Amino acid sequence: MSSKIVQALRETLFNEAQYNYLKQFCIFQDLSLMQLKQVNNLINRREFKEGECLFEEGYPMEALFFVESGDIELTSKLGGAPQKLGKGAILGMIDAQLEGGRRSTARAQSNCVTYAISITDLNYLIDHNPVLGIKLLRAIAKYFSQTILHCLNR
Repeated sequence: MSSKIVQALRETLFNEAQYNYLKQFCIFQDLSLMQLKQVNNLINRREFKEGECLFEEGYPMEALFFVESGDIELTSKLGGAPQKLGKGAILGMIDAQLEGGRRSTARAQSNCVTYAISITDLNYLIDHNPVLGIKLLRAIAKYFSQTILHCLNR
């Protein structure tokens, strides 16, 4: 089949615009349309009003949150300055890799729209789809590397 026919079939079967919202988050930017669809099937849209808590420090790590809009503040009982996060931020990446529950509390500083994927679903996706899993793990490694460089350059 020619690539134009394959592309037309893809566009007919999958409305690409329906999944493009995921590409605003760095770990999904390099995924194919089919892979975005797989991720989309596991993501839940969550809205939080100003002052609402997304998660609390010490509680079990259940989901990653992807911020589409609004402002969120992260605080920790361990100290340090509160962190302000907004559009495009991913909450819970470190907690997802380490055991022991949430290491901070996240609270909406304005009305927020987020997307959440449970750690169970994310791990299942990585374990049962090796090609997608490798792409996601590489993107997560890149995210951590960029975060560390950002911290070092402060």
